[in-house]
Amino acid sequence: ALYVTPAEADAEGKRAQRKLTDGKQHVTEFGWSPDGKNIAFVQQPTPKADDWMKSELAEADLAGGAVKPLGPARTFRGSNPAFSPDGRWLAFARSTQE
Repeated sequence: ALYVTPAEADAEGKRAQRKLTDGKQHVTEFGWSPDGKNIAFVQQPTPKADDWMKSELAEADLAGGAVKPLGPARTFRGSNPAFSPDGRWLAFARSTQE
């Protein structure tokens, strides 16, 4: 699962975390957009070592909570999502291993 937690505590001194994904997938890596409004992340079915071959790239919108896939399901085999400085592009490493 992927959660966000505020850096600043609320009036009661608490930092309420918010779950962004349903928890059915194992999130392995993520990258914040420069404006802080989105998180691109890699997820796979389980934390098992070989399940990286079944990974997906997705993006979460922090304001609305919507999660959308960024490409075909279960075929990503990638890592290190990173937004360009202007937030217009998303770079990542992708394996050619089948």
